[in-house]
Amino acid sequence: TRKDYFDLFSATRDTEPAALKTRFHQLAKEWHADAFSGLDLGEAKAKLDAIFGTINEAFQTLSDPKKREEYIVRIDRQKKGLSTDVATILKGEQLVDDALAMMRRRDWAGARANLEEAIRANPEDPLFNVNLAWAIYNEGKSSEESAKRAIPILMQATRRQENLSIAYQYLGQIHFALGKADEAKKWWSRCLEWDPKNIEAARGIRIVSQRGTKKKSGIVAFIDKLLGKA
Repeated sequence: TRKDYFDLFSATRDTEPAALKTRFHQLAKEWHADAFSGLDLGEAKAKLDAIFGTINEAFQTLSDPKKREEYIVRIDRQKKGLSTDVATILKGEQLVDDALAMMRRRDWAGARANLEEAIRANPEDPLFNVNLAWAIYNEGKSSEESAKRAIPILMQATRRQENLSIAYQYLGQIHFALGKADEAKKWWSRCLEWDPKNIEAARGIRIVSQRGTKKKSGIVAFIDKLLGKA
């Protein structure tokens, strides 16, 4: 199989530029045509030039921070069998940006359509699915049926990426709307584990706790009344 640029340089993604430069010089001495001066390479000359061209391209890519980042994205997507077309990737990102703007305007149907298209281009990003679940839930007017559609999507996203605090926030909000306060509190607590500054989760837990306190105090007052203590 063809080696990627990191393998070619016996490097990792954390290898420092200075080490890459040293390795480049080593490979250049080995594969540059000058190393074979005086020899009649014949047809092998073209192959030798192609090898050195790859070495040079690899060095130029890995030594430039922007090119290196783009290359890493490309090979990661290749390994997952995803499109490496830059236009497709950029289109997906633009679709998500537009969807988030629609969500702020409460255009849930438009947001859902954009997110579904973005996911077709970038299916590996669980955050896209989190936003899709929230759009689906709200497009369905926060009904029990829309909750049933959204919850599995959110759960699957958290299994793929555990630190998705926004997914736990949405799970808390949906369960609270369904009247499942304890379940909502559980998800909001999980949200705060990853994002201690999440305002929605903190407020949700506070509301649940206050309701529990009021309910408890009401029961105590009722019992006191029965016992003639009131």
